[in-house]
Amino acid sequence: MLMSVQESMISGNFSDLRLNKKGAILGVELAQNLGIRPGGYFHLSLKNQSARLKIIGLIQKGTVEDSTLIYIPLETAQLLVGKGDVASQIGVKLSDFTAAPAVAMELNGKSRYKTTSWQDFNKQIAQFVSNQTVTNTLFYIFILLISAFVIANTTIMVVGRRKKEIGILMAMGASRRSTLKIFLLESMLIGVPAGVLGCLLGFGLARLITLLPMNVTGSGGGTASMIIVSQPEYFVYAMIFALALNFISGIYPVYTAAILDPMEAIESE
Repeated sequence: MLMSVQESMISGNFSDLRLNKKGAILGVELAQNLGIRPGGYFHLSLKNQSARLKIIGLIQKGTVEDSTLIYIPLETAQLLVGKGDVASQIGVKLSDFTAAPAVAMELNGKSRYKTTSWQDFNKQIAQFVSNQTVTNTLFYIFILLISAFVIANTTIMVVGRRKKEIGILMAMGASRRSTLKIFLLESMLIGVPAGVLGCLLGFGLARLITLLPMNVTGSGGGTASMIIVSQPEYFVYAMIFALALNFISGIYPVYTAAILDPMEAIESE
């Protein structure tokens, strides 16, 4: 209950491990790689000990753990490691992972057991996560600037080729505000199919990446596949982003079109 495992179960019940000492719950990717379905058996070996276990459930966390994760009863694990009724480590999941150092310090002061936060346990990982966040932010800003430049440049080209049309509209009585609205609306309408196409291409590329095998380093070795989680709200955010970017990037080119002199626009090639 503490680790909220049952929420990630896609078949079986996690509490069944209490009654079935020869049962095991596997990550869905691991079960697929081993070619075993629920109800099937496999052997888990450690040093000179081995146990024949039955798959009583599958779990999917949506992370790389799905290709390596195995839950077994505590007694079975103790039998394999040969340490009897001893728990060498306890993991605690916090609702706010950033509070881990403060909680670890408090537990160290109140108990005789050594408590270590994940930040202290592996500072290199914490540093990597921090650096990765900065890198991702800079990457997104870079992509945003490139996209805005391309959209603005395209709109400028469209306006340049349609100066005569703009001049005729204004000579027929169209106000500058109406011209501004026409080209802004056109820019937004172009953004809708562009956003949909971008979402479809992104989803297709993500699915393609999940099908590519990757080598897994470590004692187990073998291959695994990357897991990419796609949520419906991501596509909504992408569409909002595409429309907003089209609107912002098109303001300057459309404004230049609205302030054109009608006579000069008609005479332009």
